[in-house]
Amino acid sequence: MLFAKYVDDNAEKFRSKIVSFEGKKELRVCWNYDDPNLFYNPLKKDFPWNFFTDKFSGLIKKNVKGELGDTMINNFSTTSKIEKCASEIALMSQC
Repeated sequence: MLFAKYVDDNAEKFRSKIVSFEGKKELRVCWNYDDPNLFYNPLKKDFPWNFFTDKFSGLIKKNVKGELGDTMINNFSTTSKIEKCASEIALMSQC
């Protein structure tokens, strides 16, 4: 937590080491609204959260430089996809 605060307080100093762009970047997971098989209510139990977390994880990986992203992201044998995605979001919030 202290490391994240330190990076957040010194974002511009570390930006070039973490990402290769200036400012904030919006990442979007695209959804095919035309496919009736992909229409889900996010409040229902069967909502395909893995689809979103996998896609978002891929976007994070594309936007974080080198091995730092892998080092900073929770990815242990006991880490769920949701926990991994949350740690990736936390990493990107620092950039």
